[in-house]
Amino acid sequence: MHRARSAALLTALTVLAGAAGCVSSGYTNWPPVGGDTASNDVNFGGVPPAIIEAVYWTSRRFPPVADPVPGSAYDQPFAVNLPPGLSTAWQDQLLRRIGPGGDLLRTDNDQLPTYHVARVTIRGLRAEIDVIRPVLGLAAPSDDPTARVHQTVTVYLTGGVGPWRVEDFRLRPVGLVTLPPANFADVVPARIDRYGTDRPAFTAPEAPGRAQPGFGPAPQGLGQSPDLIRPYDPADLGPSGSLPPQTPTPTPTPTQSPAPTTPPAPRVEPPPTRAPTVPAVQVLPVLPAKAPTPPTPAPPPSPAPE
Repeated sequence: MHRARSAALLTALTVLAGAAGCVSSGYTNWPPVGGDTASNDVNFGGVPPAIIEAVYWTSRRFPPVADPVPGSAYDQPFAVNLPPGLSTAWQDQLLRRIGPGGDLLRTDNDQLPTYHVARVTIRGLRAEIDVIRPVLGLAAPSDDPTARVHQTVTVYLTGGVGPWRVEDFRLRPVGLVTLPPANFADVVPARIDRYGTDRPAFTAPEAPGRAQPGFGPAPQGLGQSPDLIRPYDPADLGPSGSLPPQTPTPTPTPTQSPAPTTPPAPRVEPPPTRAPTVPAVQVLPVLPAKAPTPPTPAPPPSPAPE
């Protein structure tokens, strides 16, 4: 009985851990793939740590030489071309991870051997990331003197709930590889939302009526006036070697402009009141009064019988 309960509890915890990993790592494609419903935000969930681990492992396992020796140190500088939109906090985390020899790709170091993050695919607890590494010492099969030889390294990682770790890798042929666009760290790119839509960088409007630092003098009457501060002059010293008391220059009171007068509102005349219409009364003719009827005379009394 207890074993059955323990097995059921372990199964439930495993399912919850898997669900938590899917939430933290997400379902992400970068660059965006047309027609899918995945997120394209490289800052979502566990996407940045997976990118950092893939770049770190590739730069250590495959330095920019033609025949890297496992375990050998590479002390020459190199650059990393990251996906656009990755936050500066994750960029700093990458620099701390790869060590002092690496740097972000900038406009002033674009001639350094550069590692390019070309593709990121994350499905819950698994990640597949393409890192294009530079290969020095091999002549490029091209007439272009600036062409360089590269090699794509597909790194397979597992993690999500815990730290990402490399499980396997795959090497592509060495040669001329199509590189992703250069994302220079010293150039502010357009914002990219989770659906891969480019949006212009947002610039907050300047608040009206506030003095911005470095943009002209502050408004009169705010803070301490510059006239109250005098530079030190040895001629101001008295016989005892002390500075005489100085009377500060009073701060001029700013002239207050009269408050704007509000014009009176136009008077609205009420509409004329019309007297209610009384219907005409029909006057009936006055009838003449009737003459009173004279009273009927009483009959004479009959004679009494004898």
